[in-house]
Amino acid sequence: MMILYFLLLLVSSGDSVYAQSQTERFLVPTGRIVFAKKNIRAGELFTRSNLEMRLTTQDKIPPDSFTRMEALFERRAGYRIRKNQIVSTFEIKPIDRLSWTSYDESSEREILKQKPRAGYGLVVYAMRDIPAGWPVEPMILDAKQIELSKIPKDAVTSAKKATGRIAKYGISQGQILTEHDLLPRKNRRLKGRS
Repeated sequence: MMILYFLLLLVSSGDSVYAQSQTERFLVPTGRIVFAKKNIRAGELFTRSNLEMRLTTQDKIPPDSFTRMEALFERRAGYRIRKNQIVSTFEIKPIDRLSWTSYDESSEREILKQKPRAGYGLVVYAMRDIPAGWPVEPMILDAKQIELSKIPKDAVTSAKKATGRIAKYGISQGQILTEHDLLPRKNRRLKGRS
């Protein structure tokens, strides 16, 4: 309480801009994301030796950044990544974005091992928007438990089953994936796309 009074006192003084920025520093939520620990060459594998986690304010976290370093292992850089740069999906070699890694496999196994609470079921949802005609990448999928009454009849229950399939329609961030949203595996392209 005394600290809050002191901060309010500073804000009301002539040095209000400085006091506000100091106050905001404590009030702004933060998150941990993946940065390049050193320069990473195009084609180089992501490893613990070239990546690190850092605490960053939420307003500086891009939506395509990674919150788990392990999600990048067994994948390669598509471009040169400079030291201290945030690592996002765009820095991953395109072919590796669609690969199903041992990390993806173990994460899915852990999720499927958990028994849903009574009256709940497991669904896969998009952590980011997926445009129509784009392939579904495993790194942008996650699973959660929701009430059985809210689960669509054709909901996708495994990220592995959706990986590499093409989105028929735009899929919004947070949307539950359904079979209706995805082209069957045999159809690799939408009509009109080359």
